[in-house]
Amino acid sequence: MQILVILLTCFVSSLHPYNILVFNPRFGKSHVLFMNTITDTLIEAGHNLVSLQ
Repeated sequence: MQILVILLTCFVSSLHPYNILVFNPRFGKSHVLFMNTITDTLIEAGHNLVSLQ
């Protein structure tokens, strides 16, 4: 019974979108591309993002 409650809590809490601040410095092309990929993935998942460059 306890395991069921824990699993349901994890499932329900993961349904809420989060507000996320992403700091994306422009010092390397590979870093910028990697952070853009992460940012796009989080936006597609429904999170609200603010990107600082």
